Amino acid sequence: MARIRYIIFFMTFFDGDIPFPLELKAFLWNVSNPEEVKNGLEAPKLTEIGPFVFREYRNKSGIHWNHLNGTVSYRQTRHWLQSPKTFFHMNPILRPAASLFLLAIKEKLFVTQEAGYKDPLLTEASKFHPMPGVQDKFAIFYKRNNSADFDGVFNIYTGELGLDKFGTVAKWNYKNSTGLFPSPCGDLRGGVDYLPPFEDNKEELEIYSTDLCRPLRVELKNRASKTDSHVSVHEYHLNTDPFYSSQFKDGSMQPNVSKHESYLKIEPITGLLMEVHIKSQFNVYLRHVPMIEMFSNINNTYFPIAWFDYSMKVGPEMSLKIWILSNLPFIFIVAGLSILSLGLGNIILGAIFLRAAIVAEKKGNENNRLIIDDAITQESVEDDQVSDHLVDRSQS
Repeated sequence: MARIRYIIFFMTFFDGDIPFPLELKAFLWNVSNPEEVKNGLEAPKLTEIGPFVFREYRNKSGIHWNHLNGTVSYRQTRHWLQSPKTFFHMNPILRPAASLFLLAIKEKLFVTQEAGYKDPLLTEASKFHPMPGVQDKFAIFYKRNNSADFDGVFNIYTGELGLDKFGTVAKWNYKNSTGLFPSPCGDLRGGVDYLPPFEDNKEELEIYSTDLCRPLRVELKNRASKTDSHVSVHEYHLNTDPFYSSQFKDGSMQPNVSKHESYLKIEPITGLLMEVHIKSQFNVYLRHVPMIEMFSNINNTYFPIAWFDYSMKVGPEMSLKIWILSNLPFIFIVAGLSILSLGLGNIILGAIFLRAAIVAEKKGNENNRLIIDDAITQESVEDDQVSDHLVDRSQS
């Protein structure tokens, strides 16, 4: 019964569009002391630039249901629109930024460029084939906006053959591994847009990140808290190692739990995501290489380029639907008890009315008997009086 319920739910709500937008905040890291870092004299001093805020809309296309193996395949298109919340205008950013590609002729360790600039190394590298992922320009999410091909083909379980895999990824681009990382990091595991239902007792969950091309493991922190819509949720958090922030000058990176911690709020009965805040940062490993002048003096550092905050929160209308879905057993019990109570109430009222009718009938019968008895008595008295009168007349 539960499997049928979730298959119906999945096929009903899996209509290709997420009914609410996601919000993406992008932050860049500015290097305030590039020469000192290049010469190995100081740790990097970083300044955060941003946020640049975008609204992200997702829709699925080419949806194909595979009933033989209980999966559904689709492509996903993502649309990014600049949000009015952006604190910086998207004009050219003339700020020092860390260069990702440092080996081209005339390349520098730190460059000052416009947002979305052309790089000589990238231009030359893009001419070679095959080199997947190589582009002719350094820009965040370059060529991804409105593309149905960039995210690839997803294949996820529908729960038709078992709810334990409901909503989890089966294959990506027709493979069960990304090939980008060795196992287990490159394996396809975890939920994409949905998670398996009835995960009430799990201390850890895995979600598959399409941007990172790997699963992320989150740990249970708060059990059975409430959302603004009174939906009961479990809160899972993704922790990071404080080592990364210790490589920079004091005050450069100041981890703040409320600002930088990733967490999910999941309705445990349905496995649906009620609120999401995923923070990710892209780093480049700068390594000391004595034989190359550009790297001869630098210290080994995981150097940050940019970090992102993905967020999503289910609106009141969808929250009501999720509350109803997660509380169906309780609703059925209450409805059943209400119907049973109504039936018992009708039976009790019927019994009361029946008893009242019987009592009234008995009382009516007794009254009728008394009236009849009185009438008979009165008639007897009258007969006696008539008899006495006749006797008196005969004697006279």
